[in-house]
Amino acid sequence: MSDPNTVALRVAALKHLKDRIDDAYNAARAEQAEAMPKGARWPVVSPLDGVKLGTVSKSDPKVTASVRDETAFGAWAAKHYPDDTEYAFRVVGSEQEVHEALYTHAPHLVKSVTVVSRDLRKRVERMSATTGVPTGPGGELDVPGVSVGKPDGVVSCLPAEGGWESVVALVRADAALLELLARPAGEIEAGGDAS
Repeated sequence: MSDPNTVALRVAALKHLKDRIDDAYNAARAEQAEAMPKGARWPVVSPLDGVKLGTVSKSDPKVTASVRDETAFGAWAAKHYPDDTEYAFRVVGSEQEVHEALYTHAPHLVKSVTVVSRDLRKRVERMSATTGVPTGPGGELDVPGVSVGKPDGVVSCLPAEGGWESVVALVRADAALLELLARPAGEIEAGGDAS
């Protein structure tokens, strides 16, 4: 059985190393995200031995749309697509108040709200994602309560099988990589110089 103090030392040292590597990895990904077009996939090879280290890619997310303001969207849907809406009541009082109100008929504890059909919501979100602006299924523009956006691409790396030995050789040959990991926490930034 291993000495618990030796194992604890290894755990603590590896945790420090992991945190620094995570910081450096995230900073490098952020820097790469600025330089790489969405949808790109770049193979990466070691300059020392030409071994493929992996593939760096940047996602190209699709435009998405979603209802963010239920009240505004509900009012619009009730006006333009009344067959796809229904009126319901939303309870706004506490559970205790509601129980008491049900017995004493206090209508001030319920609120009338517009409930939009799931089908209309999906059609509006699909149309809005397609056009890039809040759009109703009949082409109506500026549908209230709907937001449209396209997320930034995410940079990721799929390591290549057998690339680890080349990475070790690269770290041994490039003191700047080791110096980057030796920097105090918080000094590793996207676009920062490793020297």
